[in-house]
Amino acid sequence: MLGAGVFGGLILAAWPRRRPACVYNPRWRETFRLEDGTWIAMRLIRPSDKAILERALRTASAQTVYQRFLTVKKRFTPSELRYLTELDNENRLAIGAARIGGSTFEGAGIARLTRDPIDPTRAEIAIAVADHMQRRGLGIRLFERLAQAALERGIRTFDCTILATNDASIRFFTRLDPQAKVIGAGNLVTMRVDLVRNLV
Repeated sequence: MLGAGVFGGLILAAWPRRRPACVYNPRWRETFRLEDGTWIAMRLIRPSDKAILERALRTASAQTVYQRFLTVKKRFTPSELRYLTELDNENRLAIGAARIGGSTFEGAGIARLTRDPIDPTRAEIAIAVADHMQRRGLGIRLFERLAQAALERGIRTFDCTILATNDASIRFFTRLDPQAKVIGAGNLVTMRVDLVRNLV
């Protein structure tokens, strides 16, 4: 949005205002408690998280892995791990959640976005929650923080490609946005969520 400035009696169009510094940056941390009493810590994913992602994949059920990656996957390749953890935090960003208990720090979920190269106000997202942490409200927390981080970066719409038979995910997105669009047909569909309508 352009502001207006006055100089020498003339009204001048100012340069666009500089975007405020993002709250969701590599220094951001958040700790909270779910309704069942589980303590969770969140932060942005970083390159040193490769081993955590490998462990999460090994311990996930076949169904959870298939619904997340839309294919059978038993391990990540080195290039996949680099793609998933070496992020610019502007066009590709991911938020990790871990369960805190005593001296342990156990991966619990992750939400990530990739900005559309053609429409920079849109991003493809994916959310995955560990089997033992599902149905506790963590998925909605991950979505909310990802959406807030996206809005900071000028992203206004989320697309999420899921299996057409994934009724739980369809219900999840329609609860978030009752007007969410279901795009496509066949085995895969895309849920489109308007962040401005629901969060601003």
